[in-house]
Amino acid sequence: MIPAIGFAVLLLLQPPSGADAAGLVTNQAGNPIGGIQIDIGEPPASVVTDLSGRFRLDRLPSGLVRFRIRSIGYAPVDTLIRLPALDIRIRLVEQENGIVEFDVVTVQGERWGRDLAQSAPLTTERIGVEKLRLAPRLGGEPDPIRLLHQLPGVQAESDFSGGYTVRGGRPDQNLLLLDGMPLYHTGHLFGVFSALNAEAVGGMTFARGVFPAAYGGRLSSVLDVRLKRPSTTGGAVYLGMLSTSASVETVQGGSSLMAAFRRTHMDPVLAAVDRRDRKSDPVAGVFDPTTSYVFSDWNLGWSHRLAGGHLLSGQFFRNTDRFGYEVRESYDRPVGTRAGDFEALRDTVTTGMDWGVDAASMRLDLRPGSWTAALTGWVLDYRASSRELRDNRFRYRASLDTRQGSQQLTLVTEEDQYYQLDKRFRQGVTDFGTRLDLEHAPKQGPAVRLSFGAIHHVFRQRGDLYELTDDVRTETTVGFPSKVFQVREELTRGTNASRPLTEVHASLDTEWKWHTLTWNGGLRVEALVPGSAAQVSPRVNLAWAPAPGLLVSAGYGRFRQYLHALGIDLVQIPLEHWVWAGDGVDPQDAETWTLGFRLGDQGTRWTTEFYTRTFTGMRMLDPEEVQAAVSGSGSFVPVYKNITIAGEGRAYGVENRLEYPWSRGYVAMRHSWAVAENRFEGIDEGRWFPIRNDIRHDAGLELRWELAERWSFGTDFRYRSGQPANVAVTGYDRVDDPLGVGELGTGDHYVWHGRNRYRLPDYHRLDLSLTWSDLRWGAARADWTLSVINIYDRRNVLAIRTATTIRDRGAKLVVEPNYRHLDQLPMLPMLSLRVRFGGVS
Repeated sequence: MIPAIGFAVLLLLQPPSGADAAGLVTNQAGNPIGGIQIDIGEPPASVVTDLSGRFRLDRLPSGLVRFRIRSIGYAPVDTLIRLPALDIRIRLVEQENGIVEFDVVTVQGERWGRDLAQSAPLTTERIGVEKLRLAPRLGGEPDPIRLLHQLPGVQAESDFSGGYTVRGGRPDQNLLLLDGMPLYHTGHLFGVFSALNAEAVGGMTFARGVFPAAYGGRLSSVLDVRLKRPSTTGGAVYLGMLSTSASVETVQGGSSLMAAFRRTHMDPVLAAVDRRDRKSDPVAGVFDPTTSYVFSDWNLGWSHRLAGGHLLSGQFFRNTDRFGYEVRESYDRPVGTRAGDFEALRDTVTTGMDWGVDAASMRLDLRPGSWTAALTGWVLDYRASSRELRDNRFRYRASLDTRQGSQQLTLVTEEDQYYQLDKRFRQGVTDFGTRLDLEHAPKQGPAVRLSFGAIHHVFRQRGDLYELTDDVRTETTVGFPSKVFQVREELTRGTNASRPLTEVHASLDTEWKWHTLTWNGGLRVEALVPGSAAQVSPRVNLAWAPAPGLLVSAGYGRFRQYLHALGIDLVQIPLEHWVWAGDGVDPQDAETWTLGFRLGDQGTRWTTEFYTRTFTGMRMLDPEEVQAAVSGSGSFVPVYKNITIAGEGRAYGVENRLEYPWSRGYVAMRHSWAVAENRFEGIDEGRWFPIRNDIRHDAGLELRWELAERWSFGTDFRYRSGQPANVAVTGYDRVDDPLGVGELGTGDHYVWHGRNRYRLPDYHRLDLSLTWSDLRWGAARADWTLSVINIYDRRNVLAIRTATTIRDRGAKLVVEPNYRHLDQLPMLPMLSLRVRFGGVS
């Protein structure tokens, strides 16, 4: 750390040279415009905006530079902008009666995303938050993470989950960075919402191919999220049907501050559900449920520009979720014909889950000459806990008259039962991290990026189970003594672990251009201390542009991951079982090859890429241990043991995407064909089996269209072939022994064909949105958005429940499996309002 700080101070003393320009082009309604050419004065240069309306030029002269735009249908723009400036806003006005108008706002900001976007051109996406304004909104609010589901090769775990898998990987193999700081489990409401507040996000870069060596610790993808850097003073308030958020931005001289807060307001909805389920009956008794859930998140970002164009910035991030469910059940009812004969139940079950993240980071961006340096440090604490309490009291009393010879006897049966359970599970990780990134980008010659970093982890995991049973039975007969039985008290402790580990890395990335050939290559050296030896991971992307509008790309990369987060794939439950490398557990490794091409440039583009991937060192919880943890005691909180099995994986496929922007919108179509399989010891006889997100065909259509002034329309259609699932091919009841094999025992028995050998029905869904924007309310501006999710109410299948049905047909007893579909989302209309103040866009 000390040498890094010393080097940063030396860089501060060097004079600056060169400047970058980046920004956004929108129409009068504030919607981004793709395919707009921007011409720059001396020295002459030009750039075309991408699909999200963004552009970027590097190494321009400092000072005032002339920007010109000439585009059919819009008034021309001719203005001077002082560089460097990385948040240029250009608003085009439609040509009307020869009147020429334009609006330009500039503000400086740090450089980001250049190397990630350029090193893998076919599979790297820059996603501006402007796309959120027209996207249909599940839950009523814009969600940056769900935009990734519209990209080929990215699979949603389910409609309920904002989690995703990439090219045959698992959810824990995706790296999420917030201003350079890695985050864990950023989902609210079990993944329905992400913890990324759209009001706080300034932009995202997503890479799913062979990403640079500077990014590590994960196998499948990188999502680099940057907080908003304010360019003006103002604020915004968002009102959705399930959540509310507010943000404030201010700029004072060379300093800026942004604060955003969000909270759910689902309390009335949960109260209505509880009222629906509440029951009270003189015979059946009382069933009284109470459900509570709340999530909230905070974002605080600040920056201060130093002399020479250097930047000091910091952030604080906090997200919390609290879920609770309590049910009280009771009844008092008579039994028999005597007064005082009764049975009574008092049963209370309380369950709850809490999870969240507290994180803070600081970053120093330096721009000495042709060098760019970024020094980042952070501390993060992630925690998750769950608890189940159960209190059961049962009393029974009944009398029976009987005769023994000539004597009249009264048999009295009394039973008092008391059962108590307290089951807890807690886990978390505390990280202390630092990294130094150095980039040298001369006007001529290869660009070089060096990265050095370390993350010290402290993993914590503990599970406890406490059971107390006091079971007293008394049988009394006239003239005979009482009999009393009293039973057990048990305390069981599950996992209890705390382990410090440190990840260290050094990487080198280079970019070299020769005529029409571009080389992006790198080496990453990383190790876990203690735990594993160092590994050298090469990565390379070659891009060849043999003709205008044609780009051919090929890539190869090796990746390593030390942490396994093992959970279920339907929803994001923050009780994954964490397994880290070391102590007989190998790191996860992946090897990726890619080959593809792109036709077209910033306008209409067709992109195709083939890929193949292999995984080693994968881990899975032993299925028998999972079954024992989840259902062994019939309780809510799983307490896993550290028993895993080793395996491997493979994935291959081809992805296609067609993008067509025009002045009033854009359309994008996608299709991928893919295979993703795993093989584990003791699972399906050691054969390869398809994983849950092995989707052979995945297609979609995304349309954004500015219908008229202030009116915008968006639609998303998606289709995919059925997901693999475990479904029994037959079943029977072992008591009745329909197969005649003399098997004893009780309960149902199922015959399985193999793991994930059944395919659920095909999936398709259409979402629509309509936005009425830029309505004036005094000094404020408002946007109304109506979203309809699953507009034709397609009941897509999430899973299949298997049960046995026994039918009595006279002398013949027929036993059949009974399958029931668990559906995903019904049709959901959502209305939201966003009000802006000041200069907030």
